Amino acid sequence: MLDEPHFNAAADAMLTHLFDQMEDAFDNGTFEELELIDGILRIEDTRGNVWIISKHQASRQIWLASPTLGGLHFSFDHASQNWLLPDGRDLKPLLSDDINHCANAYIVL
Repeated sequence: MLDEPHFNAAADAMLTHLFDQMEDAFDNGTFEELELIDGILRIEDTRGNVWIISKHQASRQIWLASPTLGGLHFSFDHASQNWLLPDGRDLKPLLSDDINHCANAYIVL
C-alpha cells in the first residue's frame, strides 16, 4: 500500500491524466460536463450518463462510480504502475470501454 504522499501523487496524476485525455471529447461535444475538483473527476455525457472517479484517502484507492459497471475500487500496482481491480483489470481501458459504449464515443485513455 502506498503511503499518503505517494498515494496522493499517484492518484492526482491519474485523475489529471484522465481529465486531460477527455478534454478534446468535451470540446467536441461528447460530454455535457467535465470537471476535476479536489480529487473528484465528474464526467457527464450528452445522454445523461455520469461517471465519478475519485481518490479514497482511507483505503488508498481510486473509486469509480459508473452507470453500467456500478462501484469499483482500484488499487495501485507497483509492478505495472497502474490502478487495478483485485482481478487485474486496469482502470484506463475499463473506463475507456465503458464511456465509449455509453456515450457512443471513441476515447483511449
